[in-house]
Amino acid sequence: MDETKKRRTVAVVVGVGLGLGGFALIFLSRAKAAPPAGEAHLYGVVTDTETIESVKVTIDGQVAYTDINGEYSFVGLALGSYTIAFEKADYETAVSDIVLIEGLNELNVQMVPLPTAEFAYVSGITFSHPAGELDYFLQADVDIQNTGSVAAICTVNLQDRIQGAYEGPWGGWHDFRTSIANLMSALLQPGEIRTFFGTVWYVSQVNPDQWEVRFIGSPGEIRENLVGNTPGPP
Repeated sequence: MDETKKRRTVAVVVGVGLGLGGFALIFLSRAKAAPPAGEAHLYGVVTDTETIESVKVTIDGQVAYTDINGEYSFVGLALGSYTIAFEKADYETAVSDIVLIEGLNELNVQMVPLPTAEFAYVSGITFSHPAGELDYFLQADVDIQNTGSVAAICTVNLQDRIQGAYEGPWGGWHDFRTSIANLMSALLQPGEIRTFFGTVWYVSQVNPDQWEVRFIGSPGEIRENLVGNTPGPP
């Protein structure tokens, strides 16, 4: 085997694999067209658990972005040492020093997602009449937990809609904005559970066929049908 073919099948990385973003070894491959003598091509795939699109890859002032398959490439690079960086929102920036040799150089990178807050409903919606308020107000409560790894603000909105003699077919969702105390936004620490609550108009006296209430926001959506599920007047 001639020396050129030998060089195209051995690992040639220097300074890669420093624990920043899960760098893979650079190695030479015959799967792609080789560059002219004295030049280097660099290519690879960026992943987390799957391939990542639109990662910004920078080397020696040149910029490329990964495509829908997580692939990037630079062609016609001079041989020698470089610093390469991989950047994308919601991921740690991965930076390392590499050495390119003549021919095809492959660098596959596994990026690390930044810690995030995630919210989840951990109870159904419950109802009660607010103490000291008029009997046509109904308080809706729901418990939400930060199941993520960082503190963050959770925000929800309380809405309702009615179907029946009072409004006819399903109307749109209505936001509730009353002067009665409510908790629609709060900072939750990791693992913390908080009860969010707001008020709706108590309309059971109009006998709707359907009356739905929902919380919608950071944790997604949770609904409850109020027909036959409301407390009696205080």
